Amino acid sequence: MKKSFLIIFLLIIPVILAAQSSEDRRDLWLNYMDEMARPVMQNLANEELKEAMPVELPEYSDNQEHRTEVAYLEAFARTLSGIAPWLNTEGGSARERELRNEYRQ
Repeated sequence: MKKSFLIIFLLIIPVILAAQSSEDRRDLWLNYMDEMARPVMQNLANEELKEAMPVELPEYSDNQEHRTEVAYLEAFARTLSGIAPWLNTEGGSARERELRNEYRQ
């Protein structure tokens, strides 16, 4: 189910992007980034990430017990490394600057 959703999502994105201006595209990607990063960062800020984050591991994963214990750290690290270049930039729309300042806090 998840794989088919991802495939459909990846096939639809180019069609959506082709029909939009560059400013609209940037807003779309900012929305996607916010949807993925906000739950991780907000729960981390409230010291609830480990308790609130669902952990799903494939059956063939090595050392599942250890991976389950540290999955929240991996989520934080991947989120931060993904948004770090954006956090380091300046400019953009008023909404983008506001969102960036919120994540910096």
